[in-house]
Amino acid sequence: MAHFPRHIGLLLAAGWSTRFNGDKRLAGATPLLMQTYAVMKEHFDLVVVVHRHHDEMIKSLFIDQEAELVAAPNDDISLGTSISVGSQYVNHKYCDSCLSISVCLADMPNIKDDSYRSILSMAQQNKVVRPNVNGCFGHPVCFGSSYLNALCLLTGEKGASSVIKKNRSNLMTVEVDDIGILFDIDTPEDLQEWQRTE
Repeated sequence: MAHFPRHIGLLLAAGWSTRFNGDKRLAGATPLLMQTYAVMKEHFDLVVVVHRHHDEMIKSLFIDQEAELVAAPNDDISLGTSISVGSQYVNHKYCDSCLSISVCLADMPNIKDDSYRSILSMAQQNKVVRPNVNGCFGHPVCFGSSYLNALCLLTGEKGASSVIKKNRSNLMTVEVDDIGILFDIDTPEDLQEWQRTE
């Protein structure tokens, strides 16, 4: 891990998997969360994992990893709050070195290496970069460091959409050949489809 990370991946893993009927983060022979992390760590100088407030199993998975872990509030783990908690951590610890922070979802293990590379190649301090495939926006979304303060203030289930909408003039789109940017695993059926294509 770089001591002064420029590109930071924010891996959101605090949700309750309500549609999955179980902890999907741990699903699969290699836990889904770790599959996503394994790809991310090859592209970011640092991965910050936002997990549930009491989450000993998840913390144990990262004992030998270089990721840094942040606990979400016990009473509110909405998408917006998860982004806020992670961004506050980055802003406090790495504001002097950080050029970009990319919002990544734990249940999206299929994003290709080329997509990460393309997104980060366009990262700028005052730009927002979103990948697009077949006219559809996906993840991760890369925010230049000038948006850290705005990300720190987020709450609610809409995530960072308000930051994107307020800064449309600074939005950059990168076209990728990768449906993995759209495919998140919400149900056991989604998991089965993913396992078939691994």
